[in-house]
Amino acid sequence: MFLNLSKNEWELITKNSPEIFHRFQWQIFQEKLKNKVFQFKTDVCFGIAIEKKIKFIKYLYLPRSPYFFDFDERKTIDFFNELKSFAQKQNYFYLKIEPVFLNNELEKTILPLVFKNFIKILPHQPQQTIIVKTNNLEEAWKNLHSGRKYSIKKAKESNLKILKIDINHPEFEKYLKIFYQIHKETSKRGKFPIYSLDYFLNLSQCYDESLFWPRIYLAQFQQNFIAGDFFVFTPQRAFYLFAGFDKKFSSLQAPSLLIWEAIEDCFNFKIPELDLWGYFPEEKKRANFSKFKEEFGGQIVKYPGTFAWSYYKNLFIFFNQLKYLYLKIRNFVL
Repeated sequence: MFLNLSKNEWELITKNSPEIFHRFQWQIFQEKLKNKVFQFKTDVCFGIAIEKKIKFIKYLYLPRSPYFFDFDERKTIDFFNELKSFAQKQNYFYLKIEPVFLNNELEKTILPLVFKNFIKILPHQPQQTIIVKTNNLEEAWKNLHSGRKYSIKKAKESNLKILKIDINHPEFEKYLKIFYQIHKETSKRGKFPIYSLDYFLNLSQCYDESLFWPRIYLAQFQQNFIAGDFFVFTPQRAFYLFAGFDKKFSSLQAPSLLIWEAIEDCFNFKIPELDLWGYFPEEKKRANFSKFKEEFGGQIVKYPGTFAWSYYKNLFIFFNQLKYLYLKIRNFVL
């Protein structure tokens, strides 16, 4: 079941999936983070599994995996039996799985068949997102909310300087630190946790000129850097992963212009869509940011969710309740 394929071999198998986690460079990124990565491919699905650790607990995480492209009942059940057997042998406390499906029919068929014996848990990745089509700029502009069009026009009139920097830039680390400081200040203001600077550096170092392009976008007004975004571009889809802005300059509307610049770049790079990475209209803390994304006129996409399986089911249920309680307290404190 598990493979050890080269970049070209893996990308050939996964080329029809737009998910960032299915890119070969994402595996390299996980290895940079000291995580063990397993590739798998069967006649009905493919994906990756990542060995993760929380203190003394070891588990296996399948981000946006398995990706089901076909259905055969026996082969599907055999795959999960083999996965469970592997988890037991490796002494993983639990499996965390985020399945995706080529179409709705596969989802309707496979979810009740396989996941009825799994426990649905809090999502690891966003359970909803917004996908903006970028293969036609006129249509993309037409689909924008009128308020977002106004913001972009105003930002352009403000004489903002837009910088686009990747790992090949001679001063990349300087600009990465500038972006990170903006992102960090935004996180303090919004009271949400962020990754370390090394996380962004490791991700940027996974650059591949034909398959994976992490890129920083910065907006500069006079001597001030007032907004920054961190995108990853792939041939199948671009991803708006991290962002930040200086509230003192919010009237200049730089965040809107940065995303529009990325939409234009997707069009120029012949990348068909941009994932705005997360849509949380029901969450008070993220409702405004979700509304901001919504006004770019994309399609709301829902994922099936996150499922867990453990050989130690009762113990895992207790562990999961403690984790849920911890997160509720942390969010309340923040």
